[in-house]
Amino acid sequence: MAALNDEPGVHLLWITEAGLRRLGSLLVAAAEAVGADEAMSRAGFDWFRGSAEAIERHRDGLTQDGQGLSQAVLTVAKLLLVDDPRDHRQLVRADRVLQRTHLAATVRWLAMQHMNQISERVDRDRILGREPRFASALSALTGGTSGTVVSCFRLGHPEEPGRVTPRRIVAEVLLLPVRCRSPS
Repeated sequence: MAALNDEPGVHLLWITEAGLRRLGSLLVAAAEAVGADEAMSRAGFDWFRGSAEAIERHRDGLTQDGQGLSQAVLTVAKLLLVDDPRDHRQLVRADRVLQRTHLAATVRWLAMQHMNQISERVDRDRILGREPRFASALSALTGGTSGTVVSCFRLGHPEEPGRVTPRRIVAEVLLLPVRCRSPS
């Protein structure tokens, strides 16, 4: 899967057994910080689609079905980094690597779960001019790499099949006029 990245300025960093405990502690601390930040928590809740009507209207966001509420067998965590998070081309390249990784995992019957609380807290601290607590801890975890984490996810064998989550049709994503809609 490491060979899926041929994008300049994008790095896929594997966190294996030695760093998983530190990463887990940092994820918990970041999730607690998100929950304690009322504005951030409220903004995140806006992405939750709690009804069939909201799911159909938005076709994005978080749903109960997509949360993987049973424990998956964790085999590895990964961090996706870019050299310069202000470079939109690098962010697009990082997204390409992430998409390739998702597809490669799917054909291997592996599941991925995004865990972006840390990078969300890094951004929030930067925006509010706060001490870079999470950026410093993440830099220590990654061995001081110069890159910025744009995505963190775990990858492993699921205990049960994933559930279908809402998706937008291509025309909606590209903001093209929709002539016909495929059945849900």
